[in-house]
Amino acid sequence: MRHKLDGLFVPRPRYRVRSLARKSLSDSGKRPGLKPPKSLLPLNQTIPEKLQTEVKKAVVFDQLKRAEAARSWAATVDLDAEVETFLKTNKSKKTVITYRTSLVKFSSWCASQGSDPLFFSPAEADSWILELSGKNAPATVRKDVAVVSGFYSFLERRLSWAARRQGWDGFFNPFRQSRAIPKRKAQTVLVPSAEDVQTMLGGFPPLEAAAVAVMAYRGLRVGALPDLVISGDDEFRTTTKGQTYSGLLPDVVVSSIRSAGLDAQRPFKGISVEVLTARVFYLSRKLYREGKLRSVFSAHKLRHFFAVQAYTETRDIFTVKQLLGHSSISTTEIYLKSLGLDPLI
Repeated sequence: MRHKLDGLFVPRPRYRVRSLARKSLSDSGKRPGLKPPKSLLPLNQTIPEKLQTEVKKAVVFDQLKRAEAARSWAATVDLDAEVETFLKTNKSKKTVITYRTSLVKFSSWCASQGSDPLFFSPAEADSWILELSGKNAPATVRKDVAVVSGFYSFLERRLSWAARRQGWDGFFNPFRQSRAIPKRKAQTVLVPSAEDVQTMLGGFPPLEAAAVAVMAYRGLRVGALPDLVISGDDEFRTTTKGQTYSGLLPDVVVSSIRSAGLDAQRPFKGISVEVLTARVFYLSRKLYREGKLRSVFSAHKLRHFFAVQAYTETRDIFTVKQLLGHSSISTTEIYLKSLGLDPLI
């Protein structure tokens, strides 16, 4: 069988199915947390040899049956289509590129090890993570593992039902609960103060200052600025991370856009997100070296400023969730906790 995935998952030289037996009679009493089975025979008697042979034949037959079910199920899986569906599910263009890069990295390792992605074991998952850890920063490893694990969870949800119908329930996410993933170290996030934001507004060129105002006083991601559309009554609509949401722009944001001489409806149309992000960081670092800022602040730190200000004023995590455009309240809770706040739900 060959698994092709537009260069992501290359064909294997041979097809391998790992052992599908959940447990055998020989180790049923040795598995952690399981009590040895009570013997149905007196202590001075053993199982007849003929019965032992019949039991072994039944076990082998069950293993072969499950292996054949696995082969039949795998033959129905189109990994090309599954990956494309996974990448199209509420993801921005930048996110798709990031996800595809991680999947390429994973598929290259599978090809080098002769591993089949559909029959990837937890031991193989740990081996891949450990090899990544020796070559990449912990944050990069966590990102790559999160992408591949998310893909397997996506497959598990979509394919498990079909696998069970064909008599095999062995498909699962091999990265779940892995302890090989590098732990995230607790860090103190320095959020810009109101004085820092004012310094950036006064020290940045007009275009960058207008972008700072939008991110700091309305909490938009830098990736949402190129698609920002403003109507006549200062209402806005934009797309970020594959989702569209709208709201009202504060007067200070509208004033900054007008002062910069930008288009009233599409102020950041055609602006490169990467260039704008780099410009904000560069100008922030320049002000920091001049002693005007407490630290070098990235564009996303301005969104942190908005989140802290919004929750401090409202003390309402549900309102903050709507303003930030988060998909769930738990995301907002984690977000605020990472900024040193203790949100009340």
